[in-house]
Amino acid sequence: MQEYVMPVAIDILRVKPFIMVDYDPGDLLGQVLGSVEDKGNAAYWESHDSEKKEVMRIFESCKDSMKSYGVDEKSFLKLYEEFCKGEAEREAEREREEKLSRAKNLMEMGVDERTISKATGLTRKEIDSL
Repeated sequence: MQEYVMPVAIDILRVKPFIMVDYDPGDLLGQVLGSVEDKGNAAYWESHDSEKKEVMRIFESCKDSMKSYGVDEKSFLKLYEEFCKGEAEREAEREREEKLSRAKNLMEMGVDERTISKATGLTRKEIDSL
């Protein structure tokens, strides 16, 4: 489905990057940027580099005017940051978050740092930061 929908969305964004499709100005841009979080869509973006670069170009060209359209700059910048990452980087980040969560749970159960480090692969410094 992305094969048909994304090119149309990109064409619309070229003309009106902050178009309101559902509820808020820029929600189409937000949906396109956020689509990379879904594994099926992530695969689309991984195999459609020119389209991904076009979305990045569109965002870069309009980011300075977000505030004037009432767009939540912080949220969109975060979406854009995630959009720019590769799937391998996102997967590594998810794995790290899982390890940190597991370490936190073990700490709450009273498990010592050395055992937590062995079980999660985290360094003691990373564990101490929890």
